[in-house]
Amino acid sequence: MRGADIWMGQVWSPIMSFWSNAVCYYPGFPPRVTCTQLAKFLDEIDRVGLDTRSTLPTIAMFGEPIERDDLGLREETLTEYGGVISAQSHDRAYDLKFKSRTSLTEVAAVFRSQGETPIYRCFLSLGDLPKDSIERLYIRSSVNESAICPHTLALSIEPVEIGTLRTGESWLVSYFGLTVGGPGYCFPRSVGQVVNAIRNDPAVSPITEILARIWPTRPGEFGPLCERHKEICGEDWPYMDGNPQAPSWIWAMSETG
Repeated sequence: MRGADIWMGQVWSPIMSFWSNAVCYYPGFPPRVTCTQLAKFLDEIDRVGLDTRSTLPTIAMFGEPIERDDLGLREETLTEYGGVISAQSHDRAYDLKFKSRTSLTEVAAVFRSQGETPIYRCFLSLGDLPKDSIERLYIRSSVNESAICPHTLALSIEPVEIGTLRTGESWLVSYFGLTVGGPGYCFPRSVGQVVNAIRNDPAVSPITEILARIWPTRPGEFGPLCERHKEICGEDWPYMDGNPQAPSWIWAMSETG
C-alpha cells in the first residue's frame, strides 16, 4: 500500500486515528511579523515548487504583537443540553480579521496591500507536499503494521505545542511555526528519525531556509519556552546534526491519537 493511498483516503488504515506533526518553530522571543514579510514568504515558496494557486484556507488577525497573550485563533464554548456538557470550537471574535478560502497567490496580494501592519495571529494552509515527497516520507514500520505519512504543510502564528504519545503530555514551545503533518505515529521509529527524514526532504528544506532568511534567529539564543523543551528532551535534544547550539529554527514532533 502506497503512502498516497492513505492520505488520499483511498484505503482505510488504523493509523488514520493518529496524527503527527513535525514542527519547525522559532526558538527565541517572538519576532515582529508584518504583512509585507508574509507576502514575501508566499512569493518565495511559489518559486520552490509548491502549488500556490489551489484554493486553501487562510485566517489572519492584524495589529497586535504576537506575544500579547496566549490565545489561539479558535476558542471553545461550553454548552449544556439535557444534562450533558459539550464543547464547541469556533473562530475567536476579532475586529481586524481576514478570513478566506482562496489561492496563496491572492492571499499574498492581500498581505502586500497591508504593508508593515503587524500580524497577531495567522494560519496559512500551504497545501500538500509534491507527490514524490509524500511517497518518500511514507515510513512503514519493520516490526508491526504502523506507518506514518506526512503530507500537509501549514504556517501558524499562534501558540505552538508539541508532545508525543510516549510522554502523554504537551507543552508550549513557541508562537510561530511550520508544520508538516499526516496520519500515523513515530513508534517504533525514533522521533529523531522521522524528524530528520522530513526536515531533509528536498521539498521541505528550502521552505525552512526561507523562514530562517526572513525571520533569522541568533545562534544558540533560545527563549524560555525553547529552553524548557531542551530540558524536557534531555539527552534526546534533537539538535541539529548533534550540535546542541542549534543555528536556526528548531524541529520537534507533536503526536495525537
